[in-house]
Amino acid sequence: QMQRLQWSRLKRLLDHAYANVPFYCRRFDEAGLHPSSIETPDDFQRIPILTRQDVQDNLDDLVATNYDVSNLRRNMTGGSTGTPMAFYQDDDYRTYHMAAKLRFRSWAGFELGDKVAVLWGADRDMATRGWVERQRIRFIKRQRWLNSYSITSDKMEQFARQLIRWRPKYILAYASSAYLFASFLREQGLDRIRPVAVETSAEKLWDVQRQVVEDVFQCPVVDFYGSREISAIAGECEMHRGLHVFNDVVHVELLHNGRPAVPGEVGEVIVTNLSNFSMPFIRYQNGDLARSSGETCPCGRPFPLLAEIVGRSNDVLSTPNGQYVHGAFFNHLFFGVSGVRRFQVCQESLNEINIAIE
Repeated sequence: QMQRLQWSRLKRLLDHAYANVPFYCRRFDEAGLHPSSIETPDDFQRIPILTRQDVQDNLDDLVATNYDVSNLRRNMTGGSTGTPMAFYQDDDYRTYHMAAKLRFRSWAGFELGDKVAVLWGADRDMATRGWVERQRIRFIKRQRWLNSYSITSDKMEQFARQLIRWRPKYILAYASSAYLFASFLREQGLDRIRPVAVETSAEKLWDVQRQVVEDVFQCPVVDFYGSREISAIAGECEMHRGLHVFNDVVHVELLHNGRPAVPGEVGEVIVTNLSNFSMPFIRYQNGDLARSSGETCPCGRPFPLLAEIVGRSNDVLSTPNGQYVHGAFFNHLFFGVSGVRRFQVCQESLNEINIAIE
């Protein structure tokens, strides 16, 4: 039933893209394809892959002509690949993907309205745009934030003591930030925060990080996989057998040397967003790698599994004054800067970093 729902949504997206998106009309014609001829997954794989370069070079032609750009949200990603890219999203997309996130969090015991501690860093997500927005985050969404782009020992201690009093039910964090904070709590004897779960995201979660975070907070870690351009792709359930692909809102393929990856094999993530009709991402190569899984999760949910995400990682940099800077800070630094196609940051020593820009 879920596969039928996914396929019907995919077919509807393809029909729309061919009729209303100039880029896809050209691409289908050049490949000798028409949406009506795509009847099986093998047919679907004949559609050429969409790359970041395609999006950067064809932004205007990727926006559907039956949408008003002024009513869309312009977004941009640096991601963990260091390649900035602009794109547009509509209200339906945001609604579907927020619902998918809330469903995923409910698996871990979160309910809408619960207190949430957030260790994050993207300015686009932080409540710094005025008093009203800050109060909405603080009292309506019931969140407390620590900026992962500028963590110090003093800030972590203040945040820890605040959370001990406030008692959040859920923690949302970059994987490396959760590990850094948990390690600090253990070292300082402040490991008295007891949420029902810690959600890690935005980068690869290593086993040693998971173990430390679970030991310190005395709760399970649930790993979430999404991106700026497609925010809800997959997430762990309480069985921790891998990440369930949310295939009612996305279609995911793993390709190894151009062919579908077999169970246990690492492949490139090729994702199609089923809900953003304003600017469709069809067979989009997002730059990540994942390991295929042939298992069925005993939880019984109708979502297939990825064994793991293997190709996302952001390190934490250290400064001479004792500050920790999350690697994604540099995505923020180059956010919206024209002329920057991609970048790479290397910390040579405590006092020196080198930044390569293309």
